[in-house]
Amino acid sequence: MAVSSNPLSGRLQLRLVVGMDDLGNHLYRTQSYSNLKPSASDQDVYEVGSALAGLQEHGLEEVRRVSEAVLIEEP
Repeated sequence: MAVSSNPLSGRLQLRLVVGMDDLGNHLYRTQSYSNLKPSASDQDVYEVGSALAGLQEHGLEEVRRVSEAVLIEEP
């Protein structure tokens, strides 16, 4: 049986470098923005994430998109 997915919503996450520990490893913090439209393109999500990162005090490590969907079994 085939399975399809029905997108619900998602989150935009910014992974920020907030400092270094005693061993010289980076310390990270994640800033999340919810209710991301499933129809938003990856390019648009990245551009918004980059713009928001420019307003942050800490440096940007990466922009993440976390998507949620319902899986439906098709007859």
